Amino acid sequence: MSSCIFCTRRVISLLLLLCYVFSAWASQQLSIPEILAHSRLLANSSNDANDNLIKCLNDILRTPSMTRLRVVHELQHGRVAHTFLDIMKTYKIITADNMPSWLDHLSTFLDRYLRGVCPVHHGDMILMVNQTAFSGLPMVRRALLAKLATAWRTSLGKRIPEVALEKLGEVIRKLYQIHKDSVIQKGVMEYFHISKAGGTSWNSAAKLNGCVRARSAGSHVKGFGDECRWMDQNVYRNLTGRRILWGRWGRVSRATRQHGCRARYDYVASKGFSYISNEYTLQGGHDSILDAHICPQFVNVVTLREPIKRMESNIRFIMMHVKAAHRRHGKEDHFNSVFCNASAAFWEALGPPITDNYIVRSFLGGEGFHTPLGHISAEHVAAARDQLLQFDLVLDLDAGPEANDRIAQQGLGWSAALSAAHALDSSILSIKMHLNYSTCHPEQTGMETLSRRQGPDQQLYGFGRVVNQLDELWLDLSRELGEKPEQLQCGMLFRGSNNSALATAITRMTGRLSSAGKGGKVQPGRWQNPGGSIDGVDTDAEADMEADTEVKAEADAEVEAGAAVEADMDATDLPYITDETDE
Repeated sequence: MSSCIFCTRRVISLLLLLCYVFSAWASQQLSIPEILAHSRLLANSSNDANDNLIKCLNDILRTPSMTRLRVVHELQHGRVAHTFLDIMKTYKIITADNMPSWLDHLSTFLDRYLRGVCPVHHGDMILMVNQTAFSGLPMVRRALLAKLATAWRTSLGKRIPEVALEKLGEVIRKLYQIHKDSVIQKGVMEYFHISKAGGTSWNSAAKLNGCVRARSAGSHVKGFGDECRWMDQNVYRNLTGRRILWGRWGRVSRATRQHGCRARYDYVASKGFSYISNEYTLQGGHDSILDAHICPQFVNVVTLREPIKRMESNIRFIMMHVKAAHRRHGKEDHFNSVFCNASAAFWEALGPPITDNYIVRSFLGGEGFHTPLGHISAEHVAAARDQLLQFDLVLDLDAGPEANDRIAQQGLGWSAALSAAHALDSSILSIKMHLNYSTCHPEQTGMETLSRRQGPDQQLYGFGRVVNQLDELWLDLSRELGEKPEQLQCGMLFRGSNNSALATAITRMTGRLSSAGKGGKVQPGRWQNPGGSIDGVDTDAEADMEADTEVKAEADAEVEAGAAVEADMDATDLPYITDETDE
């Protein structure tokens, strides 16, 4: 009898302990309204911040239906755009009464997308792949979240109706599942490296997480022509009598044999890469900035940075390496006389893009990137803004390492955080490169003049911060709702490009996709749709317009020449020009 009483007491004690632990755990969980209220996006209540936020949210809401871009992949297949826009128009204002119905319609739409397949044109093949393998719906997702955030601050009065909470949780989960499936099925990221905006940390984190990547500096794929175009080579040569690695301003077209998204993807898949970096501009845009586009075969990620800080960092970085080159050749006095206290006009001539809204230029394609100095306009900002919404993840370097780590971990499954990736501090690098920036720097009034001219970049960055905060809010919500990423080698990119859904479909069709890292080439077979035309997606859009005969000849010559093309240039033989320090 006594033993039974003892057992009963132990069971009761265990149950009480479990209840206590569960209660403690539950008390630490934040509800959806609490996450919304405390998010960086919605916590600021000042009038100016609120006005700017509402404007940006309205711009995001309008973009799927109002964009002037000619290539928006996620809106150009199936009935995605039509169905989504119908839902958004039906519920113009979200209220406590209609929110459950709005969420029901969204949930049905997202369910169908998760289960759907679509035809994708890849060369002369038409392949059937999961819709999520084609797009994670980043623009659609942000428009949906922008509508929710707008309603939270206005018609909902910063409250979510109790009857709508579970439905909202389901929509957040499905948005995350679409993103997660998309990342896994694509298996390869193209990191869009806006110079001096944290690219070193991304390249280093990719290495720490075991991603298969190009071994060249900056994780650029050799022969893609994705290197930065900071400086005018002729101006530098006239100043110094030498050439410099970054003197590519004026090279509009990429000197490459892999023109357009399809060819780039085939080459990347032949190498089995799961991470590549592009430090130039988007694809296409040969005839108009409205034709530029991302490549939907890749997971597209970008980091932004406050424009004045980015510009100053770029100028300082150039000065450090030019100073080191002059010291090596015994011309330090010449460097001091030319570069110390240089004017705004000097830097505009030497580095046109880095001093004139470099961030906006980066989203415009080759011709748009080379827009003449002083001619970046509201039209360019609008195009760059709409391009930004198509990136799967948008980060803000100035949000800090903790915020960026959370996005990388939940959005990609990268267990090695970005903050753990080593990036050489500029002050340490200045000492190593023998540049005392406190005594040798651009003219102060000149820097002030240049800073005032970065208005378009400032506009895009202000918009980009809202996009970044929408991404952070959505990922924080998904995490609290119990959604977890795959955390294998390279996180959710563990499949690699050679095992992606598209590569698998090509193999099924042709049986001739090379294995990982063997250096072979994808050789698409020839297959025509027997039923005539099919309402599918051309994954290359108009990118191949760049591949004219003259450019191909230039590419052949440059690729064959290899490293010799840029041999004996300043900044090529310095120990600090590596993919670990070129932030």
